[in-house]
Amino acid sequence: MSMFKQYYFDDFSIGEEFPIPSRTMTEGLFAAFQLASADNHPSHYDVEYCRKHGMPALGAHGFQILI
Repeated sequence: MSMFKQYYFDDFSIGEEFPIPSRTMTEGLFAAFQLASADNHPSHYDVEYCRKHGMPALGAHGFQILI
């Protein structure tokens, strides 16, 4: 038996929140996603490029965060 409640579309209400476990985004995860996605923009793998353009660290691709 599952410990999670099964939700159907009609069970959802506007404004509900569903907390999920967080994950630290490491340079290894950025590198793995870059290989899988073939997204070779330097904002995803070059920290110095990011700093030169006003970002404190690497920028995650939107789909990387989604998955």
